[in-house]
Amino acid sequence: MASSGFQANVRALQKQLDAKNLIYQHRHNKQMSCRAMAQLLSNTLYYKRFFPYYSFNVLGGLNNEGCVFTYVDVGSYEKVGYSSQGSGSTLIMPVLDKRLKAPSPLLLPAQDAVIDLHPTDSGEGDRTNFILNPRAYKKLALPNIDKKLLSYGVVKVEYKRISCKYPGYKDKVTYKINENNNYPYYLALSVLYVNGQNDITAIELWQEDTKQWKPMRRAYGAVWDMANPPTSSGPITLRFQATASLGYTYWVLSTNAIPKVWKVGAAYEATAKLITK
Repeated sequence: MASSGFQANVRALQKQLDAKNLIYQHRHNKQMSCRAMAQLLSNTLYYKRFFPYYSFNVLGGLNNEGCVFTYVDVGSYEKVGYSSQGSGSTLIMPVLDKRLKAPSPLLLPAQDAVIDLHPTDSGEGDRTNFILNPRAYKKLALPNIDKKLLSYGVVKVEYKRISCKYPGYKDKVTYKINENNNYPYYLALSVLYVNGQNDITAIELWQEDTKQWKPMRRAYGAVWDMANPPTSSGPITLRFQATASLGYTYWVLSTNAIPKVWKVGAAYEATAKLITK
């Protein structure tokens, strides 16, 4: 594991991981796998999310194949082919991209844009990507080489964007309360559906006692979260910042709200007037 940030926090984090790894070895009589260590690091960082370690980490190792994981300070992580952290990251990443990034020759051709494709049921990190389960992921391969494609892990794909216009969903934003919520101390939601070619680029909650809008943090992808959300004044009113396909950015206010006592895993529909062209 390589870490950058405040060295006292880095050393405290590494000391804690060393202790947990030693306990694991005594209990299971084997070395912890790279994937298990990746999850342990994520859990350790997330546990400290309200007073996080000022530490930015890259974890690498070998299972049956090489693997690299990159992290944000509160534990969200992503499996990547390569990564860097720290003040020099902006300088080294273009070099790594030029030398190491290449689209897979095993994918069927498409058009318009290139992003990451993940063969998993969930994604971590703050990069834009598609998340597919292994069965759907293998369907993208040419005949008889689906297993070879699956072995590549995260790959680059091209895609073409079209408007989402489902009957009954006009002027609506659908979002889900994530399973890792901790009422009333932590709220995280995933945006599931946005009408038209709109991207949600910011979400704010209304704080009644201060009469101000309080911004949510974009944790990764379409997931937004907030520690200590404003719940004392009743249902939570929210508004969305959307960016249309032509680049126009605007705010829309939801006419309904998140219930005061939200339910983990529940999906809610926010009525909001969105640009659909």
